[in-house]
Amino acid sequence: MFKAMTITEARTRFSDCVRAAEDGEAVLITRHGKPAAAVVSVSYLAELESLRRTEPGRQGLAALIDQFLDGEEFAAEAEQVSRERGALLETSLLRTVTGA
Repeated sequence: MFKAMTITEARTRFSDCVRAAEDGEAVLITRHGKPAAAVVSVSYLAELESLRRTEPGRQGLAALIDQFLDGEEFAAEAEQVSRERGALLETSLLRTVTGA
């Protein structure tokens, strides 16, 4: 599960946010009622980073260069990879903070 609080609340209760994260509970911080950031444990952040680095079939943009003859084709693929990874991390974080 997770706690949700405004930026103002998080500022005044920052040590509570950190304590909750250390206990495995994500803290969703909102700005004007919309999710803006999250405080998570270091171990969970490491899991997210590991997921980002080990996504099947993805070995980084440098590995893609040799697959393309055309710079525009490479740029389009790089943009797609970036969008996919961003969506994957966002989905993973939202699942964690919403408990879905």
